[in-house]
Amino acid sequence: MSETAGPIADLSYRGYDGPRRVSIGRWWPIAKNGLRVTLRKKGFWVLVVLAYLPYVLLMMQLFVFSRMPEGAGIRFEEMLAQSYSSWYWVLFVALIVGAGSIAADNRSNALQIYLAKPITKGDYLFGKWLSIFIIVYAVVFIPVFGTVLYAALSEGMIEFMREHGWLLPKAFLIAAVPATVHASLLVGISAWNRLPWLAGTIYAAVFFFWNGFTTIFGSVLQDRLSDGMSATVQHLSLQGVITGLGTNLIGVAQRSMFRPETQPLPDWRVLLVLGFAACAIGLFLARTHIRAVEVVKG
Repeated sequence: MSETAGPIADLSYRGYDGPRRVSIGRWWPIAKNGLRVTLRKKGFWVLVVLAYLPYVLLMMQLFVFSRMPEGAGIRFEEMLAQSYSSWYWVLFVALIVGAGSIAADNRSNALQIYLAKPITKGDYLFGKWLSIFIIVYAVVFIPVFGTVLYAALSEGMIEFMREHGWLLPKAFLIAAVPATVHASLLVGISAWNRLPWLAGTIYAAVFFFWNGFTTIFGSVLQDRLSDGMSATVQHLSLQGVITGLGTNLIGVAQRSMFRPETQPLPDWRVLLVLGFAACAIGLFLARTHIRAVEVVKG
């Protein structure tokens, strides 16, 4: 005995195609929900404390050196660049925030609900991206800006600006570099997975492997290239882009444990192009894979 299949009355699982009168702020509820979920995680706050430790130690050093004659000959930019280059905990913060940003929705089929509302795929993607960007930006910006402000108040604002230029307002751009890179790539990888832990593992594996490969490759070619070119080659990785652009904004390169003398800065133009390409690929991957799953196919 066969039954004739009739049309499905409830099509709410499909993408919303009604009027959209409010075009501004549709992404904010998605971003706000992502922020709320992250701030409830105890592990997140542990990682934040660990990410702040290098800057706490830096401020303690500044306090001690300020009591020494001529500041013990230490350049503040070099100390800040060293603390900024301590990137491990920032990476782990980005992973705990962004690995499940879209993957968790894929697993629970939440995209069917999101896209049944008066929002576009672009609104959804921007909300997810912004929730990662805000968290990573805050984790980097607060200690960087706080440390620079402490040094400026200790030395005197006018004297600090005369000696260190626009380092204080540059803190806003310095924090934006890791936040943009991590947010753009994590939404891309997360969108292609249904398991948050798998998305995080893939991103961490790509991140560490690429970073290690360029470091080794740059060291092998170190004697064959000029100092500036060698520094650029060693920064042709995701973390290299973050560190290289950040230290260019600070104005001094990170000190190497193998070469304690001052190192040349990598070419920021090459790193900017590489960083832009990596972010564009991540956003493209996310945009092409954000879609509601059809429950029934006729």
